[in-house]
Amino acid sequence: MLDVRDRQVVIVGGGAVAARKARRLLQAGATRVKVVATAFDPSMPQGVQRIDATYDSTHLDGAQLVYAATDSAEVNAAVVRDARQRGAWVNRVDEDDDGGGDFAVPASSEQGALRIAVGCGSPAVSRWIRRKLEAALDPRLGDYAAAAVRVREMVLADASLSAEQRREILLHLGSDAAFEAFANGGIEGLVASAQRMCPQWKPVLPG
Repeated sequence: MLDVRDRQVVIVGGGAVAARKARRLLQAGATRVKVVATAFDPSMPQGVQRIDATYDSTHLDGAQLVYAATDSAEVNAAVVRDARQRGAWVNRVDEDDDGGGDFAVPASSEQGALRIAVGCGSPAVSRWIRRKLEAALDPRLGDYAAAAVRVREMVLADASLSAEQRREILLHLGSDAAFEAFANGGIEGLVASAQRMCPQWKPVLPG
């Protein structure tokens, strides 16, 4: 849920775990990802800057987000220490060791515009709960979320609506009635249901 666009991100480590972190960062929109390692897993994605070197604290210069993702507890501890000295947020993959990081990466998945993130202190349990949630969710929710965001933007951009009218429509978007209207009539059905809540709204759907 963090906007990582144009943020300097440094991953120390080149294994499969580091590659997975890099891949998720790129999927989240990161554009400046540097990976420091002496060897790189074949799954390391394109689009990252590879630094073939033994880790040195200067590799973190300018970093805003750091991942300590090596298989060495000693190196990971050094990365955590160096990142904090520079004021950067750091995630440590071997969090069970002493000297944990500042943030955890939740088990997550995406369904269209819908993002699900689960964290409970145990990565394995978080992944299990995420799978349970995915199985229970209506598969149409991702498309609904995208449509609701479009309608929300239309409402916020309409200067003819009062603050109370905007609030009434936006609250309606988070309701069973709004979802059913979308399920039966797409975004046009969703807009129509919002208009019933606020007849004064005269929206124009973009082409």
